Amino acid sequence: MNYIKVFKNEIKKYQFLIDKLDDIIWMLDLKLNTIYVSPSIEKKLGFTPEERMCQEPREQMTLDSFKRVMDGLKEEFKREQENGVDPERIIKIEVEYYHKNGFTIWFENLVSGIRDENGTLCGIHGVSRDITERKKAEDKLREGQQFLKNVFDAIQDGISVLERDLNITLVNQWIEKMYASEKPLINRKCYEVYQKRETSCPWCPSLPAMEQGVIQSSVVPYPSEDNPIGWIELTAFPLKNNEGHIIGVIEHVKDITKRKKYEQKLKESEQKYKNLSLELESIIESLPLLFYYKDLNGNVIRVNKLIADSLNMSIEDVIGKNILDLYPEAIGKKFLKDDLEVIISGKAKYNIEEPYKTPEGTRWLNTNKIPSYNENGEIIGVIGCSIDITERKNAKKKIEKAFNQSNFYKDLLAHDMGNVLNNIKFSTQIIEMWKDDYTKSDKKEKMMGII
Repeated sequence: MNYIKVFKNEIKKYQFLIDKLDDIIWMLDLKLNTIYVSPSIEKKLGFTPEERMCQEPREQMTLDSFKRVMDGLKEEFKREQENGVDPERIIKIEVEYYHKNGFTIWFENLVSGIRDENGTLCGIHGVSRDITERKKAEDKLREGQQFLKNVFDAIQDGISVLERDLNITLVNQWIEKMYASEKPLINRKCYEVYQKRETSCPWCPSLPAMEQGVIQSSVVPYPSEDNPIGWIELTAFPLKNNEGHIIGVIEHVKDITKRKKYEQKLKESEQKYKNLSLELESIIESLPLLFYYKDLNGNVIRVNKLIADSLNMSIEDVIGKNILDLYPEAIGKKFLKDDLEVIISGKAKYNIEEPYKTPEGTRWLNTNKIPSYNENGEIIGVIGCSIDITERKNAKKKIEKAFNQSNFYKDLLAHDMGNVLNNIKFSTQIIEMWKDDYTKSDKKEKMMGII
């Protein structure tokens, strides 16, 4: 019995319905010749049923589709030889057919076998449905997915998608490279892959993120707590479905090793400079120097205890005061004048002798002033250092007084010695004049008395 002919006759019974269908119904013999095709083929592909039945399978579809169809049929013919294979099975395959006008249209084919009374395969029949719009949507979706994947992989941080049980379902390339030695990563526990642990990490931000429904962050060691060579900042974002239920978590991983090392160095540097500052402050406080730092307007930013004591004030009370509020107007203006010269010229000024008032009276200072700069090289104030030279000034005055007194006595002594020498000279001259007749002179007693 020709079962294909019987099958075609059965189709004719429902021809009025078939003619109204958009789907294409067709039959092939085992040599893949088209022996029947519904009229809808002309509407969909431009070919009449008669034209279609004259075409070879290779003419009907693209080369890629033809190869997939032939591979699929070969596999199914092979299965026909197996015991227990389902004779009623339906095969689904997508094929890109040529339209009569030259463009292509995608169809989804549901294919099953035509069998005789013994169940032997004697032909093939199927239904083809136009899925062009669906394929376009799939292509757009695929393009969108590819775009998202490109973005996903381009992110220069790690991204992991985890299920509620912490199984890894998706990672980007950053994670793959970071944990290349742990591949495969998918369907494994995150703590097993990322931290080499058998249980969840005590610092895990993902578990509280899923429990509380809010973003959680944590800084964790890499690659493990036992042997860290770096640090990562791990942020967990709850992942929700369309109903708003939390179904997992997205982990954002950022390598902060450089930042942590920088922070450590910065911390060490800050401590170093803090210690240095304390040492410098200790040195400044121990020296017999008056140290101060003023801004451009003459406001005190910093002073040492010696200056504060000279003003009979605490250091805290002096800071913030203007120099004119701390000293008499004349002295304060003199200080500001010197400051202004340093600020305008940008050059230091040395060995300035200036007076200042203290509770014990006026004292004298020898002052050096230099400009203070910020990180941009701009002058922002004046730093001064003074030493009390009052005792030196007083000693100098005493020396000058003693020197003047010595000059007086020197002159007086020179005058008296001159008189004595003159008298001796005069007496010698008289003796010289009278030495010849001295014994004869009747006035020798009187002359000797004069001498």
